[in-house]
Amino acid sequence: MTAFIIVFIIFCTVLLIYKTKNQPLLMDSNALSITEILLISSATSFLLYSIFYHFSAYIWSLNLKIPPEQFTSYVRRSQFTYEHDGIEGYVLYTLMFTSIFLSYIFTQLFSRAKNRIIYLSLFFVLAFISSLYFTEISFIPPWNAIGNKHVPLVVLAILLTTGALMLMQKYLHPKLFFIIFIFFLIPSCFISTGTLFMADYSYIWTPALRLLNGAPISEIYFQYDLFLSLLAALWMKLNLDLNLFQILGQFSFFLFFVGIFIFTKKFFINKQLPILLVISLLLIRYYGVDGEPVALFQITPFRLDLWLILLILVYYKGTYHWINAVVIGLLVLVHRNFGLLYLLSYFELLFVLFAVELMDLIITNKINFSSFISCLQKHFSLNYKNFLIIAGFIIVNLILFKGFLPESAVLYQKIGIGMIQISKTSFYWYIPIVYSLCFLLLMKHRNKFSSQYFHTGILIIFIAIGNSIYFFGRSHENNILNISGAIILTLFLLFDLFGQNLLVPETSVKPKTSKKDNKDSGLANIKYKIKKATIAVLPILFISIATYYYSDRISGKIETKFKNFKKSQYIYPLNTLKSNSIDFLPLKKITNNSDKVYFLNYWDDFRYYYYGNYKLIGRNSPYSAWILNDELVKFLQNLLDKNYYLVITDLSRAGDLPKTVELLSQIRYNKVISENGFTAISKDNVESVLMKTAKNPIAHIEIDSDLKNNGIYLSRLDLKENFTIEMLLKSGTEQVSNASIINNAITDSLGNTQGLTIQQNGPNQNQFLFAYGGGGKSWSSPALFKLNANEWNYIVISVKKDAIKIFNNGQVVYSDKLKFTLKNSNSPLVIANGIGYEGAFKGLIKEVKIVNDSISEETILNTFENIKTQIID
Repeated sequence: MTAFIIVFIIFCTVLLIYKTKNQPLLMDSNALSITEILLISSATSFLLYSIFYHFSAYIWSLNLKIPPEQFTSYVRRSQFTYEHDGIEGYVLYTLMFTSIFLSYIFTQLFSRAKNRIIYLSLFFVLAFISSLYFTEISFIPPWNAIGNKHVPLVVLAILLTTGALMLMQKYLHPKLFFIIFIFFLIPSCFISTGTLFMADYSYIWTPALRLLNGAPISEIYFQYDLFLSLLAALWMKLNLDLNLFQILGQFSFFLFFVGIFIFTKKFFINKQLPILLVISLLLIRYYGVDGEPVALFQITPFRLDLWLILLILVYYKGTYHWINAVVIGLLVLVHRNFGLLYLLSYFELLFVLFAVELMDLIITNKINFSSFISCLQKHFSLNYKNFLIIAGFIIVNLILFKGFLPESAVLYQKIGIGMIQISKTSFYWYIPIVYSLCFLLLMKHRNKFSSQYFHTGILIIFIAIGNSIYFFGRSHENNILNISGAIILTLFLLFDLFGQNLLVPETSVKPKTSKKDNKDSGLANIKYKIKKATIAVLPILFISIATYYYSDRISGKIETKFKNFKKSQYIYPLNTLKSNSIDFLPLKKITNNSDKVYFLNYWDDFRYYYYGNYKLIGRNSPYSAWILNDELVKFLQNLLDKNYYLVITDLSRAGDLPKTVELLSQIRYNKVISENGFTAISKDNVESVLMKTAKNPIAHIEIDSDLKNNGIYLSRLDLKENFTIEMLLKSGTEQVSNASIINNAITDSLGNTQGLTIQQNGPNQNQFLFAYGGGGKSWSSPALFKLNANEWNYIVISVKKDAIKIFNNGQVVYSDKLKFTLKNSNSPLVIANGIGYEGAFKGLIKEVKIVNDSISEETILNTFENIKTQIID
């Protein structure tokens, strides 16, 4: 660290000496060198960085406090983290603008240092603070993947390709070069390197299917906004193969690269930068991301980079043209999360332009009440039409969605699902320096630029900050790569501004009049060429660094593309995305051909609705979109009460069983049928046979079907010292070893026993046992009893604090003293099977009732007589 600080200060000193030899030391702010502006920007960033982490514990604590158990099991197990980020996103967004504003103020103050000692002292203090900052944040490119071999060859190959494209751009006709450029992009954009991620695409396809089913927009959950789902709805309406939908993602990358090349070719002053920008974007935005870029449709330019449309319009049509308001309004309407950010960026641009004009009035001493009102009227006149257009779209948005802010964004941020805190060494901490440098250089040279360039440049910075919310919301480093389009564009804007700041036109060199003048002229030309070479090297250096740090992914994807090209494989189709990929006949059978079906499938429930022609119901679709457990349980119970079938498509899927078990234990159902991988859960109206007791049962279920190899999950039991278990069942002739009637017994990681079990005594046919754990290392002595095969058995297990009795059809078949007290288990109670579906009971279980009370033998006998009347006789 010390060495870095020393080297950095020496470097700054050299630049300072170079400056003082060529111009006066103390000048106005417009003459501040890039070195000075860099130091001010980085020192300001360090100040805000320090303030942020000083208050970070408080910032991160400002999430809505919801206990983890209130989330669905899917969210808790798959997305939930205990490292919430509070209001970090809002704070970081504000800090980016604060950094720009303070950097501007500090440049004004720094330029007023009229004393050499004060100036030098400030310079070295800034250099020291900046070196501390760079040391603190380190240099770790986001989600980098440096190759283990052939890295120099990869870097050399990319540089040679870059050089070839630059030469072609320089010497070929522009139209011919553009054709070559298009053919250069096609293999990159339209040859896949991996499969799409079905669960992610479901968040686009499911809302689209609900739109086609006629659901109102206000009742549809849009995780990724309406625009992407509208594309999917059109795709489905045309009955196109869903496997090909990923081509839209590929096409979005192609459009983005072509669009940004065409835009920057007009926008940049340095005409070599556009092709270098596109190469940089290819390397980082496309090849640098982990996995296939269109595997997650949510990270394609159709979601993250629609800002380019607004930039192009502002540049070509002007800042105040009405078409800008129409496009922003449409983005707010169909692309709400990012549309609102772009709306905010546009308003920020308008505010800056108003503030700049006011600042000019102040500097020229023309400011007074009249001039202020005149300035205000001028900008109102320029903007009021756009404000009205945008307001109209906002009203339509409120009517359609019945709310202004997107539900998904607000809920996820408020609760903090999946959010992590930004790292102290996050690469993003370099980026506010780039924003500040760009803004300061735009302000410094704004009189030299066209209004097109100045306005668009400011908007680029603000859009890049707005797009960063995607990273601020979930500070995973890989998300910096996903939003790198706007960030890298801002960096190349900085390279373009460097050229305007450093280069002095050669025509400005004075005519040669003497030997001294000739010498000075020659020296000036040499310095000019050095500066020009330095500016030309910067983007090349950036490409080299990017290639080095992402060499493994770059080389791997290029190699895969080449192999796939030879095989003519341009996408990776999923067999599951075919109309004949699911055999619906078993499903129709176990659901009695009902159209009232709801799929409990976290990964690809969409395809069952789509190919099975079932209607999606419920606001939270797909199924994994449910966040709060109580809401999900209430929704599912309501469906069961309305005679819906809840269908599990693959209960054996790794990792899904615990989530499903937890959910099923919270709803009341009494029928389970399985066939060919489908499990249908429903609720039949069955009258109770067992007589009522004084106390309400803590578990009670009536069943009117053979569960076969299935089981029914009830909620966990909270048994007291005295409890009674009543069961009415008919056992088959043969049982599997340890077949369970009811079970919630577990042994924890320390070997301690909890819960109870009523199961067959090993392989001994129809000899059953009752045993329980008391929290120690051993189970209770088994209480044995026999079941009469193929006959109805009314079993009562009565446990008091000092004794246990077991009755079968009113007669005592077991009696003993208790050895220790039962320790309750946190596991759900399973009827007719083991906890992991490993011990299915063969036979019929008609009713199970458990109460925290003892019942008399007289009541048991009366109940048995009633059973004989209704069932046995």
